[in-house]
Amino acid sequence: MIKISILSIPAFFLSIGLFAQTLQRSNLANSGDMFTGVVVSGATWAPGASGTAQTWDFSSFTGDNIPYNYVAVNEPTFPGSEMKVGLPGIGDLYFASTSNDFSLTGTYATFNGVSYAVPYSNPEKIFAFPYTYGMSFKDTAGGSFPVTVNAPVLGNVSGTVKRTVYAESSFDATGTLLLPGNTYNDALRIKITATIIDSAFVYGTTFITATTSTSEDYYWFSPNYKQELLHMSEVVANGSTYDIVVYFIPDVVTGILNNVTSSVNQAAYPNPATNQLNFNCTATATQIKILSMSGATVLEVPAREGKNSVSVTTLPTGIYLYEILDGESISSKGKFSKR
Repeated sequence: MIKISILSIPAFFLSIGLFAQTLQRSNLANSGDMFTGVVVSGATWAPGASGTAQTWDFSSFTGDNIPYNYVAVNEPTFPGSEMKVGLPGIGDLYFASTSNDFSLTGTYATFNGVSYAVPYSNPEKIFAFPYTYGMSFKDTAGGSFPVTVNAPVLGNVSGTVKRTVYAESSFDATGTLLLPGNTYNDALRIKITATIIDSAFVYGTTFITATTSTSEDYYWFSPNYKQELLHMSEVVANGSTYDIVVYFIPDVVTGILNNVTSSVNQAAYPNPATNQLNFNCTATATQIKILSMSGATVLEVPAREGKNSVSVTTLPTGIYLYEILDGESISSKGKFSKR
């Protein structure tokens, strides 16, 4: 395993105590978290300058809402992963974290038109904690996956693609971020660049071909919120450039977790839900309420001890809150996604 991590903090900034914005583990998602992202339509790739006291005005962004669900996983295909999330234009990404870092443990890749699972035996460290202005680090990551290779003379044979990722992360800017309806005066930005080399081999060591792609990602955070506020990604692969821009709705960025006040026995399932949402309620539960993200009640049914099923067929696709009441008090609350 090759792992390079070089952290640097300019002594000047440390000595005068500037730039108090710090990225902590609490600013990123946990399994079970759900957020609403807006995939920006026709966005121009323009992440702006680095440095302090920057102003990024993206207040004119528009797009389509999509749910971001961080699902707990225990999949043999991606060992060591604790959660996954599906990203627009990218697919499922797998992650693991500690109090010190947040790492990519696997993804999917297309080779000769076929999609393959790519577990990272050497995870890619994306964020380090605590992360403050001026810090940076480099990392070498990757893994391998079996494929079918069309080799000269041999035709289609079983082979292996070895992926190597050379990544660099830096806390490169602070300032004011303007998004539709909201301004964040304490924004911080993380820049991540990566070069991905996929090398195909047959018979173990016979090299056939290699492809190279690059990516440049920018993440804006606020110390007061969980999940990034804005993500800009540009990928160059196979001679084409792909830009993806997503910002997050602040009412959901707060990261309300399922079951914040009570046991998992009253959790809503399945989550996401399509037609029916189930609750396992205690004997003291009296009512189940479904609310919009603005807090308006959209469904309300009596509760009884045991399994309660609520039809959500008529609800539009999106993220909703739920409350289980015990008389006048809320005994359990959380969030679910309707698809």
